Amino acid sequence: MQISDIAHALTGPIAGVGGIAFILLSSELLWYLRLFKNSEIPRKLVHILTGVYIAFWPLLMSFAWIQILSILLLGAVYVSKKWHIFRSIHAVKRVTYGE
Repeated sequence: MQISDIAHALTGPIAGVGGIAFILLSSELLWYLRLFKNSEIPRKLVHILTGVYIAFWPLLMSFAWIQILSILLLGAVYVSKKWHIFRSIHAVKRVTYGE
């Protein structure tokens, strides 16, 4: 297996994680700059954009990679909620269970 084969195989997963990171970091920046008065808007925006982006993942990578990244992202959401990393999506004033 050549380096180009490995790079080609990892392009989709890297694009997947990079896109999610871009969405989350953009939301965090918008929250930090206080561009939204209501904390629900950035949270809903993250949910919608992430869902639409993930819907295109089968075009970028295999289902095995999608399963692996889904498990890793589930762990990231747990850590984020426990340690309050992404305040923009955890800043709602009500109890939420579905991230």
